[in-house]
Amino acid sequence: MLRADPHEDSAIDARAATLIARGDSIVFESRLAGHLGRWLTAHGRSGISSIYLRCEAVVQALRLVEREDGRATREAIEPLLRTPPMAASLIEHALVLRGHPGPASKAATIIEREAARTIADRARLRSLYGVEFDDPSAYDHVFDTTLSSVAACVDSILALGAPAPSVGDGAGVSR
Repeated sequence: MLRADPHEDSAIDARAATLIARGDSIVFESRLAGHLGRWLTAHGRSGISSIYLRCEAVVQALRLVEREDGRATREAIEPLLRTPPMAASLIEHALVLRGHPGPASKAATIIEREAARTIADRARLRSLYGVEFDDPSAYDHVFDTTLSSVAACVDSILALGAPAPSVGDGAGVSR
């Protein structure tokens, strides 16, 4: 829907900015979070802290497959993805898996979908706003989650002084 009508995308972003600017949102997750936080701070909103979570592509692929298809699929493909030379992007990991049957083929499809979404989002946000959503310089804090558990990521974020997310508010650590 958003690719077909970029005005809808802009309307959603404007609504999110309004909620944050009014203080109606404590936690906001978006590919625009860093840029939006910077813009709102420049326009007088205080108390905003943007956080960029990153991890190595192999870990991102494994986490994605586990989330979408379960631990058994992750365990089946992990040796294929951790065999040198290691791929540097999601799409390269999908290509590695494409040559294998069974769970690897299904995992390749899952990873390809995410890679396509990332490519489409990158182009859309570049076109609409002229920004790179994954530019870490747009964020106040950057955490590499490659070797971290969700609990460790949450602890690191809370150590910044951010309010603790309440259960069911949609807050979470991903990627």
